Amino acid sequence: MQTPFAGKAAELAELKLGRFINFLDGLKIPVIDYEEDELDAEFKTAMELSEP
Repeated sequence: MQTPFAGKAAELAELKLGRFINFLDGLKIPVIDYEEDELDAEFKTAMELSEP
């Protein structure tokens, strides 16, 4: 899950959040880090909420 650190770190680096996340990705540093069961639960919830 994205932590508040990313927004503040981007601000300190004087980068927009998207560019900062891309920068971290280039360094292979995860910004969003879910365990498999957490990710499964998130997808399940998203699917349930998207049903009419």
